[in-house]
Amino acid sequence: MRSPGWLLAVFLLLPWSVSAAVGDDDKNSYLKKANQELREWNAKVDDLQKRSEKAGVRTRAEFDRALQAVRENLGIFQQKVTDVKGSGESGWTTLRRRADEAFRDVRQAYREATSSLDKDKHHKEKQ
Repeated sequence: MRSPGWLLAVFLLLPWSVSAAVGDDDKNSYLKKANQELREWNAKVDDLQKRSEKAGVRTRAEFDRALQAVRENLGIFQQKVTDVKGSGESGWTTLRRRADEAFRDVRQAYREATSSLDKDKHHKEKQ
């Protein structure tokens, strides 16, 4: 028969083991979602590039600057996701926040880029 002390040790260590496993799953889930977002946003940027080829000359120059900002922010987000991937369990949540901030910048830059295209489309429809 095993001693009650052994049983107590198992129960004290059990929650820590479960927490570590859950933390690992959270990081892996985050990375999976972030990589999916990267694929989707790269496709959106490619689509914007195609749309820009139909824009007027004046709008095209403005849009190219906006599209470059989207690409730069997407590159920063990708680097932050890479940082999360390479991080240890103790520090990945801080890096995740930085990646999330970079992702917000991607969305904002995208909104600004599409806004310039929408203005051009609206202007062409009025003519």
